[in-house]
Amino acid sequence: MENEEREPIEEFSREELERAFREAVEAAERLHGSLASATEDAGYTRQVLITSYPRYVMLYEKAKDEPALYPIVASGLHFAKSVANELNRLSGLVNDVQVPLGPVAFSTGSFGGSTDAALALSGIHNVPAFEPIPAPLPRKSREEYSSRLKALDPAL
Repeated sequence: MENEEREPIEEFSREELERAFREAVEAAERLHGSLASATEDAGYTRQVLITSYPRYVMLYEKAKDEPALYPIVASGLHFAKSVANELNRLSGLVNDVQVPLGPVAFSTGSFGGSTDAALALSGIHNVPAFEPIPAPLPRKSREEYSSRLKALDPAL
C-alpha cells in the first residue's frame, strides 16, 4: 500500500497554514466587533426612542395650550419618521450580510466536525485535549439569548 502511486500534493508551509487561520480568525473578529457595535447602537436608539415618546406625548398635550411648543413636537415627529426610515433601510443592509453569513457559519461548523473526524480517522494517538468545536445555536436559542440580553440592558 505504501508503494501506490499518489496524486501530487500541493506544497504549503506551516507558516502559510498559520497565516491563513490567523487571517480568518481576525476577519471573524472584525465582523463580530462591527456587528456587536451595530447591535449596541440599535439597542441604544430603540431605548432612547421608547423613553422619549412619553415626554413627547406630554409636550404634545401642553402644546394645545401653549402653541409655542408646537414646533418642538413637530420636530420630534419629523425626527421619529426620519429615524424609522433610516433604520428600515439599515435593516435591509443587515439582511444583505445576514443571509450569506448563515451559510458561512454553518460551513465552518461542518469544517470543524470534519476536522475532528479526520483527526480520529488518521490514526493519530495521544491527541491533546482540544477545546470542543462549538455547535451553532439554533435560531430559537438566539432569540432567547437576545431576550436575556435585552432584560439585562436594552442597549444590548
